[in-house]
Amino acid sequence: MKYFVTGILALICFEAYSSTSELSYVCAVEEATGFIYKNGSWEASKFDESKNKFIIRPLKEGDRGFNNRNETPFALFESGRSLPDQYCSLHKNYEETIFACRGLGELFFSSKTGRFIKTYTSGYYSEEQGSEISPKIMRGHCSKI
Repeated sequence: MKYFVTGILALICFEAYSSTSELSYVCAVEEATGFIYKNGSWEASKFDESKNKFIIRPLKEGDRGFNNRNETPFALFESGRSLPDQYCSLHKNYEETIFACRGLGELFFSSKTGRFIKTYTSGYYSEEQGSEISPKIMRGHCSKI
């Protein structure tokens, strides 16, 4: 009986891992706002991030961060890049999985709604100032691929 229960638990754990390890999403920014350094001071600004697309997928052998996949099994890859920009942990509840990604900023994404919020915070607190490092917050949608 002990081995039967252990076998069932192992099967359940394997099934839970394999079902999440196959998940991959393509995401697109729909709107972005933030701050830009202009004429010696910071001011609110809108950003055109409509071309900003990325993929959230499981880390694969050979990916940077693969050795930490037990803690952060997924990563966020900006379109056209082979190195991850953020590493993601999963938080499951009854009906959805929340992806919590961290790197230069953060992303929170719901598998149920497909919506995400992504922040890029670098630039404001550093000494460098300019439009290319402006802090911003983006919202958008991800679709399963």
